[in-house]
Amino acid sequence: MGQFSYRALNKTGELVVGNLEAGSKKEAASRLSKLNYTPLSLRKKGGMFQPNFSFKLKVKPNNILIFTKQLHSLIKAGVPLLEALHSLHEQTSDENLQKVLKSVTAEIEMGSSFSNALKKHPNVFSVLYTNSIQIGEVSGNLDSVLYEISLFMADDIKMKQNIKKATRYPMMVMIALLLAFVVSITFVIPT
Repeated sequence: MGQFSYRALNKTGELVVGNLEAGSKKEAASRLSKLNYTPLSLRKKGGMFQPNFSFKLKVKPNNILIFTKQLHSLIKAGVPLLEALHSLHEQTSDENLQKVLKSVTAEIEMGSSFSNALKKHPNVFSVLYTNSIQIGEVSGNLDSVLYEISLFMADDIKMKQNIKKATRYPMMVMIALLLAFVVSITFVIPT
């Protein structure tokens, strides 16, 4: 058993601050929900500092796009968010994305909103992504927001690939010209 300090909102929307004893953060969050409190933050008191190394995690945009499409499909099918995230965590082959999803589901289980949990991983989820999710949560249209995000991300990835393709040929020409210049300066002009 440990001591947990919490900040939460009661039924009327007033801020409540206090402490409680529980075996884990999950148990503490469930106790708060039984009291009809909406947790804003929940921290173990007197515990050792555990640094968050999520800033080092990088996930490829294609993997985030696939995750977003799959999450959209699950939410649209009526699967609860937490269950959908657990399912996607088990299915993904990207280890970094697995770690991020594990962290996100843990944050949600402790009472954080989906968008706030995503905001803790700024190198994986952009500000546009997290703010769009927040709008979807508030408006109750998370599935349609996820669909729009996936369309935007697909277009963005395609545009970046087209830019790389378009700059590949000029770079090759520049390298060939530079190589020809070095050869002419080194071997042709001295003779």
